Order: sequence, then C-alpha cells, then structure tokens
Amino acid sequence: MCAQFNQLILDVADLTRSVGFYVGLLNLELCETSRVDGHELAMLRSGGLRVLLIQQPDELPPLPAERQPGVVMSFEVLNMQHTLAKCNAAGTTVLRGMERSTTGEATVLLADPDGYPVLLSGRTELVH
Repeated sequence: MCAQFNQLILDVADLTRSVGFYVGLLNLELCETSRVDGHELAMLRSGGLRVLLIQQPDELPPLPAERQPGVVMSFEVLNMQHTLAKCNAAGTTVLRGMERSTTGEATVLLADPDGYPVLLSGRTELVH
C-alpha cells in the first residue's frame, strides 16, 4: 500500500492574516485553533485536504527562505471572477494573471500572505 497524503503544514508569519486569506477569501473551513508551547495553530479543511497553519513563537528565528521552495497549493474554485474580485480587494499579490483555455478552464497563480504560491483553477465561459 502506498503512503497517503495526510495534511499540508505551513509555517506562517501571522496566523490571523493567513486564516483571513484561506478562510475569508478561499472559503476553507476553519476546524479549530489552539496554542501549543507558544505555537499558534489553525487547522483548516478543504474537502479531504487538511491544512495546518503554524505561527512560531516570537522568540524563534524566522524560517530560512530555502525551506519554502517547491510548495504550490492548488484549489478549484466555483466562481473564479468572484474569488478574484475578493482577492484583488484584499490586496492579494498576483504572481501570474488569469490564463484561459478553449475548454473553459481558467487558472490564476496568487501568493498567500507568506509568499506561498496558490494556484486557483475553475470554469469560465467558453472561448469562441
């Protein structure tokens, strides 16, 4: 039996800001928040995917940049235009603007508050 994906764990600089992005803009479910040994934690869910956000205690040094490459989260959204409008209003950084295929699929690459790339995909009107 192969290993099964359990959850994505992200170290974040500001837990409140990150929860606002994932819950407020992308509509992930906030399952619980807790504090363990100075670490602020938030467990989120999107369908079967669990995302654990961790804000390290202030006395710990920030994570090195080389620990973060290669992580891209992908979310399918039901209403791309509505989601993008919410993200733009919140000042979310767009890494790659909307690209549409002739089949009606659209993708946009955003940055979350800690710079992690977030790929949004969803249906749009067909291009004729």
